[in-house]
Amino acid sequence: MLLFSLSTEGFGQDISKAMSFNIRYATKNDGVNQWENRKKELVGLIKKHDPDVIGFQEVLLSQLTFLIKNNSEFNKIGVARGDGKEKGEFSPILFNSKKFDLIESNTFWLSETPNNPSIGWDAAHKRICSYVKLRYKSSQNTLWVFNTHFDHIGEKSKKNSAFLIIKKIKTLVSNKDNVILMGDFNSYPETLPITKIKTYFEDGLTVSKKSLKGPFGTFNGFSSKQKLDKNRIDYIFTKNIKVLSYVHIDDKMKNSNFISDHFPVLITFENK
Repeated sequence: MLLFSLSTEGFGQDISKAMSFNIRYATKNDGVNQWENRKKELVGLIKKHDPDVIGFQEVLLSQLTFLIKNNSEFNKIGVARGDGKEKGEFSPILFNSKKFDLIESNTFWLSETPNNPSIGWDAAHKRICSYVKLRYKSSQNTLWVFNTHFDHIGEKSKKNSAFLIIKKIKTLVSNKDNVILMGDFNSYPETLPITKIKTYFEDGLTVSKKSLKGPFGTFNGFSSKQKLDKNRIDYIFTKNIKVLSYVHIDDKMKNSNFISDHFPVLITFENK
Protein backbone atom coordinates (compact mmCIF):
# COMPACT_ATOMS: atom_id res chain seq x y z
CA MET A 1 0.00 0.00 0.00
CA LEU A 2 1.55 3.30 -1.08
CA LEU A 3 1.42 6.31 1.15
CA PHE A 4 -0.58 9.18 -0.27
CA SER A 5 2.39 11.52 0.11
CA LEU A 6 4.23 9.36 -2.41
CA SER A 7 1.35 9.19 -4.85
CA THR A 8 0.98 12.98 -4.81
CA GLU A 9 4.63 13.83 -5.29
CA GLY A 10 5.10 17.44 -6.31
CA PHE A 11 2.02 18.77 -4.52
CA GLY A 12 3.54 19.23 -1.05
CA GLN A 13 4.73 17.12 1.82
CA ASP A 14 1.68 17.63 4.05
CA ILE A 15 -1.04 16.65 1.59
CA SER A 16 -3.13 13.94 3.20
CA LYS A 17 -6.50 12.21 3.19
CA ALA A 18 -8.94 11.98 6.08
CA MET A 19 -12.01 9.76 6.21
CA SER A 20 -15.06 9.67 8.48
CA PHE A 21 -17.00 6.41 8.34
CA ASN A 22 -19.96 5.06 10.33
CA ILE A 23 -19.49 1.35 9.65
CA ARG A 24 -22.75 0.16 11.36
CA TYR A 25 -22.28 -1.93 14.47
CA ALA A 26 -22.21 -5.73 14.20
CA THR A 27 -25.67 -7.24 14.69
CA LYS A 28 -27.22 -10.35 13.16
CA ASN A 29 -30.50 -8.41 13.01
CA ASP A 30 -29.19 -6.81 9.81
CA GLY A 31 -29.65 -10.08 7.93
CA VAL A 32 -27.93 -9.93 4.56
CA ASN A 33 -26.33 -6.61 5.60
CA GLN A 34 -24.75 -7.93 8.80
CA TRP A 35 -21.08 -7.22 9.49
CA GLU A 36 -19.78 -10.66 8.54
CA ASN A 37 -21.10 -10.13 5.01
CA ARG A 38 -19.58 -6.66 4.67
CA LYS A 39 -16.29 -6.57 6.54
CA LYS A 40 -13.92 -7.77 3.81
CA GLU A 41 -15.25 -5.35 1.23
CA LEU A 42 -15.18 -2.54 3.80
CA VAL A 43 -11.46 -3.18 4.25
CA GLY A 44 -11.15 -3.19 0.47
CA LEU A 45 -12.80 0.24 0.32
CA ILE A 46 -10.30 1.62 2.84
CA LYS A 47 -7.35 0.26 0.89
CA LYS A 48 -8.78 1.58 -2.38
CA HIS A 49 -9.24 5.15 -1.13
CA ASP A 50 -6.09 5.09 1.01
CA PRO A 51 -6.82 7.58 3.83
CA ASP A 52 -4.05 8.61 6.22
CA VAL A 53 -6.43 9.28 9.12
CA ILE A 54 -9.78 7.59 9.73
CA GLY A 55 -12.49 8.37 12.27
CA PHE A 56 -14.87 5.44 12.59
CA GLN A 57 -18.24 5.39 14.35
CA GLU A 58 -20.39 2.52 15.73
CA VAL A 59 -17.40 0.24 16.19
CA LEU A 60 -17.65 -2.69 18.59
CA LEU A 61 -14.48 -4.29 19.97
CA SER A 62 -14.67 -7.29 17.62
CA GLN A 63 -14.97 -4.93 14.64
CA LEU A 64 -12.09 -2.77 15.84
CA THR A 65 -9.89 -5.83 16.28
CA PHE A 66 -10.67 -6.89 12.71
CA LEU A 67 -9.98 -3.42 11.30
CA ILE A 68 -6.62 -3.16 13.05
CA LYS A 69 -5.59 -6.66 11.98
CA ASN A 70 -6.38 -5.90 8.35
CA ASN A 71 -4.87 -2.40 8.26
CA SER A 72 -1.52 -3.11 9.85
CA GLU A 73 0.03 0.25 8.90
CA PHE A 74 -2.43 2.04 11.21
CA ASN A 75 -2.21 2.76 14.92
CA LYS A 76 -5.43 3.43 16.83
CA ILE A 77 -6.61 5.54 19.74
CA GLY A 78 -9.94 5.57 21.54
CA VAL A 79 -11.96 3.81 24.23
CA ALA A 80 -15.48 2.39 24.30
CA ARG A 81 -18.30 4.65 25.44
CA GLY A 82 -19.84 2.19 27.87
CA ASP A 83 -17.08 1.96 30.46
CA GLY A 84 -14.13 3.90 29.05
CA LYS A 85 -12.45 0.60 28.20
CA GLU A 86 -13.97 -2.02 25.88
CA LYS A 87 -17.73 -2.09 26.59
CA GLY A 88 -20.00 -0.74 23.87
CA GLU A 89 -19.23 1.33 20.81
CA PHE A 90 -15.96 3.07 20.04
CA SER A 91 -15.44 6.23 17.99
CA PRO A 92 -11.79 5.39 17.32
CA ILE A 93 -9.23 7.23 15.25
CA LEU A 94 -6.77 5.27 13.14
CA PHE A 95 -3.71 7.00 11.74
CA ASN A 96 -0.93 5.90 9.41
CA SER A 97 2.06 5.21 11.65
CA LYS A 98 4.43 5.64 8.72
CA LYS A 99 3.26 9.21 8.21
CA PHE A 100 2.48 10.44 11.73
CA ASP A 101 3.87 10.33 15.25
CA LEU A 102 1.42 10.39 18.15
CA ILE A 103 1.74 13.35 20.50
CA GLU A 104 -1.36 12.95 22.68
CA SER A 105 -4.85 11.49 22.71
CA ASN A 106 -7.92 11.20 24.91
CA THR A 107 -11.69 10.65 24.99
CA PHE A 108 -14.44 12.65 26.71
CA TRP A 109 -18.16 12.02 27.11
CA LEU A 110 -20.83 14.26 25.64
CA SER A 111 -22.53 14.96 28.95
CA GLU A 112 -22.53 17.17 32.05
CA THR A 113 -19.68 14.98 33.40
CA PRO A 114 -17.38 14.64 30.36
CA ASN A 115 -14.53 12.98 32.24
CA ASN A 116 -16.65 9.98 33.26
CA PRO A 117 -18.71 7.41 31.32
CA SER A 118 -22.14 9.05 31.38
CA ILE A 119 -25.30 9.82 29.43
CA GLY A 120 -25.80 13.49 28.64
CA TRP A 121 -29.02 15.46 28.84
CA ASP A 122 -31.86 13.72 26.93
CA ALA A 123 -29.66 11.29 24.99
CA ALA A 124 -30.68 7.69 24.45
CA HIS A 125 -27.10 6.42 24.83
CA LYS A 126 -23.71 7.42 26.16
CA ARG A 127 -21.88 9.44 23.52
CA ILE A 128 -18.20 10.30 23.19
CA CYS A 129 -15.61 12.32 21.32
CA SER A 130 -12.14 10.84 20.88
CA TYR A 131 -9.25 13.00 19.75
CA VAL A 132 -5.61 12.85 18.80
CA LYS A 133 -2.75 15.25 18.18
CA LEU A 134 -0.40 14.02 15.46
CA ARG A 135 2.94 15.18 14.09
CA TYR A 136 3.91 14.70 10.46
CA LYS A 137 7.19 12.80 10.27
CA SER A 138 8.16 14.65 7.09
CA SER A 139 7.63 18.24 8.16
CA GLN A 140 7.10 18.20 11.94
CA ASN A 141 3.83 20.09 11.45
CA THR A 142 1.00 19.03 13.73
CA LEU A 143 -2.61 18.02 13.16
CA TRP A 144 -5.47 17.69 15.66
CA VAL A 145 -8.27 15.25 14.80
CA PHE A 146 -11.55 14.95 16.74
CA ASN A 147 -14.03 12.16 16.02
CA THR A 148 -17.56 11.94 17.44
CA HIS A 149 -21.01 10.39 17.13
CA PHE A 150 -23.96 12.49 18.34
CA ASP A 151 -27.11 10.97 19.78
CA HIS A 152 -29.81 10.03 17.29
CA ILE A 153 -32.78 11.06 19.46
CA GLY A 154 -32.01 13.73 22.06
CA GLU A 155 -32.31 17.21 20.53
CA LYS A 156 -31.01 18.84 23.71
CA SER A 157 -28.13 16.39 23.72
CA LYS A 158 -27.18 17.19 20.13
CA LYS A 159 -27.26 20.94 20.78
CA ASN A 160 -25.27 20.74 24.01
CA SER A 161 -22.82 18.25 22.48
CA ALA A 162 -21.92 20.81 19.83
CA PHE A 163 -21.38 23.50 22.47
CA LEU A 164 -19.31 21.15 24.63
CA ILE A 165 -17.05 20.03 21.79
CA ILE A 166 -16.30 23.60 20.72
CA LYS A 167 -15.60 24.57 24.34
CA LYS A 168 -13.31 21.57 24.81
CA ILE A 169 -11.43 22.18 21.58
CA LYS A 170 -10.80 25.80 22.51
CA THR A 171 -9.06 24.63 25.69
CA LEU A 172 -6.77 22.30 23.75
CA VAL A 173 -5.79 24.03 20.51
CA SER A 174 -4.56 27.47 19.50
CA ASN A 175 -6.11 29.65 16.81
CA LYS A 176 -3.24 28.70 14.49
CA ASP A 177 -3.47 24.93 14.94
CA ASN A 178 -4.60 22.66 12.09
CA VAL A 179 -7.78 20.92 13.25
CA ILE A 180 -10.29 18.42 11.85
CA LEU A 181 -13.62 17.56 13.47
CA MET A 182 -15.39 14.60 11.90
CA GLY A 183 -18.17 12.16 12.60
CA ASP A 184 -21.82 11.22 12.48
CA PHE A 185 -23.65 14.22 13.90
CA ASN A 186 -27.20 12.89 13.32
CA SER A 187 -28.11 16.45 12.30
CA TYR A 188 -28.98 18.13 9.02
CA PRO A 189 -26.89 21.10 7.79
CA GLU A 190 -29.42 23.78 8.76
CA THR A 191 -29.94 22.61 12.35
CA LEU A 192 -28.57 24.31 15.47
CA PRO A 193 -25.83 21.73 16.28
CA ILE A 194 -24.28 22.17 12.84
CA THR A 195 -24.65 25.96 12.71
CA LYS A 196 -22.97 26.14 16.13
CA ILE A 197 -20.04 24.05 14.96
CA LYS A 198 -19.66 26.31 11.93
CA THR A 199 -19.11 29.33 14.19
CA TYR A 200 -15.66 27.84 14.86
CA PHE A 201 -15.02 25.47 11.94
CA GLU A 202 -15.43 25.57 8.19
CA ASP A 203 -17.61 22.98 6.51
CA GLY A 204 -15.16 20.99 4.40
CA LEU A 205 -17.74 20.51 1.67
CA THR A 206 -18.37 24.25 1.35
CA VAL A 207 -14.71 25.30 1.21
CA SER A 208 -13.44 22.42 -0.95
CA LYS A 209 -11.53 23.53 -4.04
CA LYS A 210 -13.42 20.88 -6.01
CA SER A 211 -17.18 20.37 -6.03
CA LEU A 212 -18.70 17.54 -4.01
CA LYS A 213 -18.26 14.14 -5.60
CA GLY A 214 -21.04 11.68 -4.81
CA PRO A 215 -24.59 12.14 -3.48
CA PHE A 216 -25.40 15.01 -1.12
CA GLY A 217 -26.88 12.73 1.54
CA THR A 218 -24.73 10.38 3.60
CA PHE A 219 -27.29 8.01 5.18
CA ASN A 220 -28.49 5.28 2.82
CA GLY A 221 -30.11 2.90 5.33
CA PHE A 222 -28.85 -0.05 3.25
CA SER A 223 -31.52 0.85 0.70
CA SER A 224 -31.13 2.03 -2.89
CA LYS A 225 -34.56 3.67 -2.51
CA GLN A 226 -33.34 6.05 0.19
CA LYS A 227 -33.61 9.69 -0.90
CA LEU A 228 -30.17 11.27 -0.80
CA ASP A 229 -30.99 14.89 -1.58
CA LYS A 230 -31.33 16.04 2.06
CA ASN A 231 -30.11 13.51 4.60
CA ARG A 232 -26.55 14.67 5.09
CA ILE A 233 -25.63 13.79 8.68
CA ASP A 234 -21.93 12.85 8.39
CA TYR A 235 -19.39 15.68 8.11
CA ILE A 236 -15.76 16.67 8.12
CA PHE A 237 -15.19 20.18 9.48
CA THR A 238 -11.83 21.94 9.26
CA LYS A 239 -9.85 24.82 10.75
CA ASN A 240 -6.66 26.26 9.22
CA ILE A 241 -6.80 23.57 6.54
CA LYS A 242 -7.05 23.81 2.76
CA VAL A 243 -9.58 21.25 1.52
CA LEU A 244 -8.67 20.14 -1.99
CA SER A 245 -11.55 17.70 -2.54
CA TYR A 246 -14.61 16.40 -0.66
CA VAL A 247 -16.23 13.05 -1.49
CA HIS A 248 -19.22 11.03 -0.29
CA ILE A 249 -18.12 7.55 -1.33
CA ASP A 250 -21.09 5.55 -2.62
CA ASP A 251 -19.16 2.43 -3.61
CA LYS A 252 -21.16 -0.80 -3.48
CA MET A 253 -20.21 -4.39 -2.87
CA LYS A 254 -19.97 -6.99 -5.62
CA ASN A 255 -23.58 -8.03 -4.90
CA SER A 256 -24.69 -4.37 -5.35
CA ASN A 257 -25.49 -3.92 -1.64
CA PHE A 258 -24.07 -0.97 0.27
CA ILE A 259 -20.96 -1.49 2.40
CA SER A 260 -22.57 0.32 5.34
CA ASP A 261 -25.80 2.19 6.03
CA HIS A 262 -23.72 5.39 5.86
CA PHE A 263 -21.45 6.60 3.09
CA PRO A 264 -17.90 7.37 4.18
CA VAL A 265 -16.78 10.99 3.84
CA LEU A 266 -13.30 11.57 2.40
CA ILE A 267 -11.30 14.76 2.09
CA THR A 268 -7.95 15.46 0.50
CA PHE A 269 -6.33 18.37 2.31
CA GLU A 270 -3.19 20.25 3.21
CA ASN A 271 -2.29 22.54 6.08
CA LYS A 272 -2.61 26.25 5.37
